[in-house]
Amino acid sequence: MNEIQRALEKWRNIIDKELEELIKNTYEERVINVAKYIVNGGKRLRGALVMLVNEALGGNPEDALPAALALELVHASSLSIDDIIDLDFVRRGRPSAWVAKGVANTVMVSNLLIPHAIMLVKRYGKRAIDKVVEVWWEVSKGEVWDVHGPPEGKGVEAYEAIIEAKTASMFALSAYLGGLAAGEEERLEGLWRYGFLLGKAYQIADDLKDVEGDASFSAKLFREWLKEAGKEGVLKRLKEIVEECERIGSEFGPLLASFPRRGVELMGVKL
Repeated sequence: MNEIQRALEKWRNIIDKELEELIKNTYEERVINVAKYIVNGGKRLRGALVMLVNEALGGNPEDALPAALALELVHASSLSIDDIIDLDFVRRGRPSAWVAKGVANTVMVSNLLIPHAIMLVKRYGKRAIDKVVEVWWEVSKGEVWDVHGPPEGKGVEAYEAIIEAKTASMFALSAYLGGLAAGEEERLEGLWRYGFLLGKAYQIADDLKDVEGDASFSAKLFREWLKEAGKEGVLKRLKEIVEECERIGSEFGPLLASFPRRGVELMGVKL
């Protein structure tokens, strides 16, 4: 197991435990089971990125953990709502939340988790709150585009617009909040760009593994791109994104510099 894998596993385990405690100690009994079902599972990449950035910048992990939990609450809520919109019956290897707990319960509890995330980041000031709201806007807009298509652009340009809104913005928020928790206000712009590129690379690598049977607009566009450019063409674009992300990451230390390429490789994509 390499350094990136060890770090991701370490933070995933910590975040899992803290999320369970957070839900148990915040919500009333009739909400807890639904909230746990929505939040449980997953790689915790967004929360782990908060912690990795904070650690790379010399921050205190205790200061960053609320931001990591907030990211995972927002991400889990967005997935549960996406599954209802897309009529996806399976999520993380088990029935989707709306299938297991019902549509009403899933929407109701997701609507609790999202403002809860905003409350968790209040400690970092107005900029953090503004960024969470901005990213939730981007994710929601991206879901509309994934159903109906973006208002502008076509082909790979339209595909990238959708994944930038749905995926890259959330990774950008992770890196941004990690830097804010570490007190590195003057480096937030670079951290945002780093997370943004990392999220794009992650989504392209994920789509390269398999988008067959996915009826979303982005999956359709990706299949068209893959057919037109071939796997080598897609890998070339992915490599460009990873290399730019690596250059920015090198400003924040060796771990963040190596994360983009190693992260893609851990997903089974070799550059």
